[in-house]
Amino acid sequence: MRNIYYILFISLFLYSSSSLGDTIAQCAHEQLGKPYKYGGIGPYQFDSFGLIYYCMKLAGLPSWYDREMQAKQGKQITAAELVPGDTIYLYDKRYNLIGAFIYYGNGLYIYTYEKVISRKINFNPEFHYDYRRNCILVMLDGKNFSTLIK
Repeated sequence: MRNIYYILFISLFLYSSSSLGDTIAQCAHEQLGKPYKYGGIGPYQFDSFGLIYYCMKLAGLPSWYDREMQAKQGKQITAAELVPGDTIYLYDKRYNLIGAFIYYGNGLYIYTYEKVISRKINFNPEFHYDYRRNCILVMLDGKNFSTLIK
């Protein structure tokens, strides 16, 4: 069984890390205009968490549709570190998770609101934002190693 983990760990380095983020961003861009549906995970209807789940899955990355699990996935980063494919999670004043975005680049974010849209966002200081760099969790000899994809 250990050999499987070693093969998985080695195979992660065969991908260009930025190409995975670009794949996520491009997947989200290709969904523009598709209708919003609460609980939608694609390919024809999405909510924001379903869009992230769908695009990460298409990029070959493990993900969860469960919004709380998804928002904890990856490494926390700053807004200045965002690159295409990173995710942003939106919390209200009481820290209830209420939304999610995929960063597309050049200040554009892709998310769902009646349909999948892309626009620049003026972040409201009344809300809390959590910026995430998605990663793959690998088990190697019984220890967790988080391997960044970017």
